[in-house]
Amino acid sequence: MYADAVLATILQIESEPSHMTEAVAEAPPIRLPDDDAFPERVIKLLQEVFGEERVDMSEDGLAIVVSTDSAVATIDIDTLEIVCPDDNLLSLISSAVKRLHVALTPCKGVTKT
Repeated sequence: MYADAVLATILQIESEPSHMTEAVAEAPPIRLPDDDAFPERVIKLLQEVFGEERVDMSEDGLAIVVSTDSAVATIDIDTLEIVCPDDNLLSLISSAVKRLHVALTPCKGVTKT
């Protein structure tokens, strides 16, 4: 019974990221990891989520484009800014890219050996 209540609360929080908009608006700008392969890794991640045929690099090579049945999202490679008319798709892509960024960015004070 308690597990059901906890699970319902977690699912509700995950499905309604609107409470996070203030924190995101005040967050510092994102720095890309010192890795030239980061855009390729973003593409691979998004291809796993949406399918290979729906994710591609833009013609000018400055953005990643994700096409779905309902909307098209564009991710700027330099700033990781996402432009998308569909809020749900924007939230999903933003969360995935930010999690990948956090996973690949080294912690402060950690040096390579």
